[in-house]
Amino acid sequence: MFLDLVELSFAVVIILGALTQIIGPLFQGKKVFPMFRKGREDILEAELREAREEIERARLQKEVQHAREEALRQQLRNQAELERLSRDALSGRLADEVAGTEPAVENVRPNADKTANQKQKEKQ
Repeated sequence: MFLDLVELSFAVVIILGALTQIIGPLFQGKKVFPMFRKGREDILEAELREAREEIERARLQKEVQHAREEALRQQLRNQAELERLSRDALSGRLADEVAGTEPAVENVRPNADKTANQKQKEKQ
């Protein structure tokens, strides 16, 4: 009795396997035994996904490298500009010391509030 039940179960599994893996795909115009092909397709899809991730990772690394290089260039430009300004300021002070005058300040007129008559009276 038990062996008859095992035999019947085995026959049902074989028939279902044949229906789903051979007869069904033949009627649908697909390749037979899709169960075995699924594993290979999953492997290929995983490889494709990994390749796309590597491409994305490489693109991001390239962007990061470009951003770092741009930041370094900007930093060097700023440093060069600061050095130029300090050289100009230092050479201007030295020239004023040699000439014996006070350093000139641009765009500042301390006597701008006084009228011309007041300025002449101060000169006298």
